[in-house]
Amino acid sequence: MKYPVLALILALLAAPAFADLPADAALDQKVEFSSAGEPLWEVFDKLSAVASVNLFCGKDENDWVVRDRKIIIASRSMSLREIMNLTADICDFAWMKEAKGYRLLQTPEQAAAEAKQRTDAGNKTAAQKALEVRRTKALEDTAALKNAPNKDALKKSAPWQYLLATTPLGEDAAAFINEYEPAKKAFTEGKSLSFPVTDLSAPLSARVERIVKCYDNIERTLNASDEAETDMFVGAKRIYIHINPERITADDADAQGLMGKISVTCKNETVEIPIYEPGSKVANAIGKGILAMEAGESAPKVAKELSDELTSVAARAAKRNLASVPTGGIFDAKLTLSPTDKQIPAATVLYQLSKAANVNVISDYYPMIVPVMEGGELTAGRVTALFDALYGKIHEIKGATLVFKSTDRAVKRAWEVPGVWMNYWLSNGRYNGGLGIGDFIQIAGLRDEQLDNTVASDIDLMRMGAGEAIKNRNLLRFMLNLNDEEMKALCNLKLAVNKLDKDKIELLRRALADYDAMLPAEITDKEYALLTSENINNDTIKYIFAYHDMTGEKPAATVEMIQGIAFKTKDEVPEGIKPENRN
Repeated sequence: MKYPVLALILALLAAPAFADLPADAALDQKVEFSSAGEPLWEVFDKLSAVASVNLFCGKDENDWVVRDRKIIIASRSMSLREIMNLTADICDFAWMKEAKGYRLLQTPEQAAAEAKQRTDAGNKTAAQKALEVRRTKALEDTAALKNAPNKDALKKSAPWQYLLATTPLGEDAAAFINEYEPAKKAFTEGKSLSFPVTDLSAPLSARVERIVKCYDNIERTLNASDEAETDMFVGAKRIYIHINPERITADDADAQGLMGKISVTCKNETVEIPIYEPGSKVANAIGKGILAMEAGESAPKVAKELSDELTSVAARAAKRNLASVPTGGIFDAKLTLSPTDKQIPAATVLYQLSKAANVNVISDYYPMIVPVMEGGELTAGRVTALFDALYGKIHEIKGATLVFKSTDRAVKRAWEVPGVWMNYWLSNGRYNGGLGIGDFIQIAGLRDEQLDNTVASDIDLMRMGAGEAIKNRNLLRFMLNLNDEEMKALCNLKLAVNKLDKDKIELLRRALADYDAMLPAEITDKEYALLTSENINNDTIKYIFAYHDMTGEKPAATVEMIQGIAFKTKDEVPEGIKPENRN
């Protein structure tokens, strides 16, 4: 027999009781406290000691979703209650009263809402979506220029648009990206993609050839070079195309109008073609210089004019055109972040803002590559607006506290890496004198957004060699998917490519494209891979991955990864405890 009423009562009694913080004099005490982006468990340990109130977070020590959430606090006069309430608000968590103190948790409803937000956002921030729309429009505008009614009129008013309208740099470049779906997806999303030109149809391959020859001619014109035209496409050669060979950021778009790049390589020759918005001021300056050279002006004169114009454009772009700079009250305070533009950690910016404006500051924090902040003397309002723009925040004044809360929080949370994993790799690196190949493989198994934000922004991990995992992620992911027998063959014998299943072959194909190598259309027993290592000295090991094809004994691709003191000094990475002895 079932007892539904009794079961419901027991369930309600067992469920956590989330509510507003109760009347408690201990919570009303003023606290002077700071946190530079540490995880909540560490913040609460310190805050508990300062305030003599027990604060806990997470269901248990394994609840890293809550415990590892990071926060910046600059409290000059906040009450403990205010710190607790604002922390819960900006992290989307809730407090529960316990016998021993207070515990911060993520409720089931909050967890479900976060999951839905991530799904709705498609794992893309609003800024990323806006940039994708901008890149798509740049392609559309470029393609439309071929039908411009009066192309000659563009020579003076918009030299770059004239070149796009009259050369393969416009029509062919836009058509190639739009018609080859993988390239279009990579370009619009700002991601990297590599593939051999043999993947393209004959018409698309011909477009790429025209684009390369056109831009090669432009470069030779600008440099007043008498070198012969590129012969990259003459004869049967291995030609590779790279969409966005390096990361193209929103800063590149804002400062230069640069939407992406197409790089075409063959052996030691590379032609890199930038794709600008048609109205880009940088591109317009370049177009003006090209047309001047073609008209017979002297190279030194054109070079001087182009340099001056680009310097002027860069200076204008350096001063961000912010949509709204708050003024009045605390926002009129002055502070000097740095004498010149440079990278300044988020916590440092907010600490200085708090001190200059005599205001409490609290913000959520997600690890990312530190952006460049505008230098010189600024108002607190401009620093606030810059911080909002660079870190994807929205600010609000609550009482005597300036609160920053990230937009697209659900997406940014996908960047996070459990602290226990990060500490594991740090401990390994300290004990072993750098990260080893096993660590590289594990790290490469993270998602791209975790690698490009959380791992890439951790200075200690990068000094220990994590950059090798980021740079060679596709190759290491291939290794990650090998079984024990295949990994043993790779390290000790020869890993025969034709013995791999189709999914692993595709992973290898993708990895080799990063190094301008390719698998043949029909794989035979001649293709194999091998991973070896050699001691450079007592502290440094070189790992060498080699792929051999049917063309001969010399590897078609060789990749080297370094473990050791190339990434650290003895002072920076002290001897650690053995991984097996860690708590």
